[in-house]
Amino acid sequence: MRLWIFIISLGLLFSSSLFHLLMLDPWMNMKAEASSLPTMVQLTVQPGDSIWSIATRYNNNNHLSVRDMVDLIIEENHLTKTTLQIGQVLIIPTHK
Repeated sequence: MRLWIFIISLGLLFSSSLFHLLMLDPWMNMKAEASSLPTMVQLTVQPGDSIWSIATRYNNNNHLSVRDMVDLIIEENHLTKTTLQIGQVLIIPTHK
């Protein structure tokens, strides 16, 4: 009888561990992935700003080169030239 209780207890422990592995681990990964998603920041161009200086300032995820960040800003804002106007509003993708 005690052997059966022991075997059942082991089975419950194993199934509980398996449940956590299968059900909770994906949630943890989704939470980590969500925190790595870009956030969009609205920026009004100030005197002295350039796409390069803005890309340098907001490139805080360290997975992109400044050049790639410049390309991302150009793409996100559908810019056809790199000259900015004071007061121009840009959308800047950034990671928190």
